[in-house]
Amino acid sequence: MSAYVGRSRKQLPFDDLSAGGRDSTAADEIARHLRTLQDKLLFGAAVYQNSPDDLDLPEDVTKKYPYVRVKTVARDGERVMVRVEYGREGDYEVLLSSDGSQDIQLKGKATARTFRIWFIAPETGSDGFVVSETLGRTYAAQVLVHWLRVLNQRESVSFNEAGDREEDPFVRWHLVEAFDGHRVDDILNDSKDHSITLRRRSSDSGANRHRGELKLTQQGVPVSRVDDLKGIIRQWWEDRNAKSLDKTRAAARDLGTLIGASDATDKLEFNDGEITFLEKNKTQTISPNTIERLFVYPLGERSPSDKELLATALETLGPIAEDLKIEINTDA
Repeated sequence: MSAYVGRSRKQLPFDDLSAGGRDSTAADEIARHLRTLQDKLLFGAAVYQNSPDDLDLPEDVTKKYPYVRVKTVARDGERVMVRVEYGREGDYEVLLSSDGSQDIQLKGKATARTFRIWFIAPETGSDGFVVSETLGRTYAAQVLVHWLRVLNQRESVSFNEAGDREEDPFVRWHLVEAFDGHRVDDILNDSKDHSITLRRRSSDSGANRHRGELKLTQQGVPVSRVDDLKGIIRQWWEDRNAKSLDKTRAAARDLGTLIGASDATDKLEFNDGEITFLEKNKTQTISPNTIERLFVYPLGERSPSDKELLATALETLGPIAEDLKIEINTDA
């Protein structure tokens, strides 16, 4: 996690946000802002306000967005822990009926879930960490940080009589996923039942049609090719924002070469590839389009306590912080 001045590329040190209009540290500001939002409903499109009419969305558009509600905030030194209630799309009607003012049937509606999130500021420097529980593809921390960024902008903006925007400096929080090389080592060395699969899909993201579906799977990874597989996974990470079609074709080519099936890959027109492994009794599959899921760490079959979850997170963050040269307190 980083902080920038408004829409610029000027990064702010976490121990001094004054250039962003806040006379405080990052941990101070995050805790203050979250406490002001506690129990308030963040609902609708989280967008910058660039004109006076940007926030006037019709109800039928607003209700399509999930909602976020900060339930509790706790500060411990440079760490801020928050519990966030995150509702999925379509929960608008659930909210309307929650006070009994409207008789709306709740059958088939998804229940909101609460996620624990830690903001961890560095002892020195300009980058910190955010650790969040996840469920499926729900990453509440990303949504919450986006709301903090947008609300900071809205507080800083005004419009003159001509309707022109005037914007003071504000803190723009920014999240980016961290590559964990130690995690890659762990899944190749400590997990089991590895397999590499090449796929020929009958259609691809470019709407191109191919011959019928075909799948080739090799069980296990040759020990002599483990380093090559690490390189492929790293390349998937580097290319995660590239076009899907380019990524998947490259994956089929690289994995085909790895397992000694490069000629078959070309002749059979494989256009996708994936790696599967078993970790903590959970089968996980990663591909060029889902590489981010590799850095979602399974916790086991029961939900850990706050203390257990934080300790596990800090144990994981320690080597990452060392690699990135970010100084954080890793004592649970």
